[in-house]
Amino acid sequence: MFGSGATRFAVKYASADRWEHSSVSTRWQLPDGSADPAVQPKMCAQVFSSDDMTEDCLSMTLFVPPGANPTKKLPIMMWIHGGSLIVGSSSATGLTSPNLAYRNQLYCCGNSIPSMLSNSFQTIAPSFGGDKSKVTIAGQSSGASLVRALLATPSASFSFHDATQDQFFASASVAPQAGSFVPIRMVNDGKLINTPLDSTAKFPKVSKPVLITTVNHEAGNAIYGGNTDPVTVSDYIGDNTDTFGPARANTILSSDHYNLPSFSDGEEDTRPQLEAIGTDYIWRCASWTFARNWVRQWWYPSNAGVPFCQENGVICHEDDIQVVFGTIPNPDSTQSTLMTQMQQRYKAFLASGNPNANGLSSWAATSGSSVNILNIGGTAAIPVGACDPSFWGSAVQYDYQVYNI
Repeated sequence: MFGSGATRFAVKYASADRWEHSSVSTRWQLPDGSADPAVQPKMCAQVFSSDDMTEDCLSMTLFVPPGANPTKKLPIMMWIHGGSLIVGSSSATGLTSPNLAYRNQLYCCGNSIPSMLSNSFQTIAPSFGGDKSKVTIAGQSSGASLVRALLATPSASFSFHDATQDQFFASASVAPQAGSFVPIRMVNDGKLINTPLDSTAKFPKVSKPVLITTVNHEAGNAIYGGNTDPVTVSDYIGDNTDTFGPARANTILSSDHYNLPSFSDGEEDTRPQLEAIGTDYIWRCASWTFARNWVRQWWYPSNAGVPFCQENGVICHEDDIQVVFGTIPNPDSTQSTLMTQMQQRYKAFLASGNPNANGLSSWAATSGSSVNILNIGGTAAIPVGACDPSFWGSAVQYDYQVYNI
């Protein structure tokens, strides 16, 4: 039990032998054969070795608010961790906090297989006071991609009533559709996932509210962490061509959205432009495109070694995890206010599908081509810029359009 009164439970929700189909657990048991209920579940086997890994990793951590009992009917949030679908775990930094549970809602975070986790959670949650008709699936980075995939999976539709996506995802050596930043992608196989959830086809006829958030410098870690030295104009052109191919690169380089400044001799550095392109391409504009398309139908520590991500006013990919979960170490007053506001909005959204709460700025829903972006924690308007529908997704197509995935 935590000082807030919230209680944490670790539970194994399914089993899977190597290369075999997984099966849902039929009895309550602790993860990894442990006898200590305080032990966190081990992460799934990944691309590096660690004693904290196991192949038998289908476990979750459940946070229960104080005073919960089977009659409470509390809203539920199920969090899917990120990690490009190849790394990460439910016990990653910032995720093992009772703060969301303390706000009178049930919260769980699990390893692997979101659809099975959601189904298992629905079975378990009522015993702890959860309302299985109010399950919100949420995720960050590739976890948000899995949320997006579940929205496109009819067989999973019954298991949740709304969703949040904190940014949106065959190895590149196997398929050109993949790359270093998106090494694995979900694809429309026509069976399990039978809609692309994009502008190439109509969305499934469901009315689930979706809350989408991104941060200012999503690509900061990728660009500045991968390029510790300045990037010349020549390399900038080459990087764009390698990433997008000649046609799309030419459209990007000739547009007014990512103009290069006039450099003095020996002072070329195009990393700011590369960071802006990466943020728009993979996260910001892709999220805005998703919001527009959805409404037309119905409507972190890894950054510590990247100096750019430590600069004042810079918010990189994963930095928002600790905002959502209220786990920023030694927060100042501004950070504390931001964490409180985010958790108030999450609480409102989990309960009603609407992120507006008393005392907070009104956040209008996306309508038509207007995304109605709210600058949480700031006051300046967010310019549309390259996220105009005529640029990303049209003049420069996304990968799902180029590769028909």
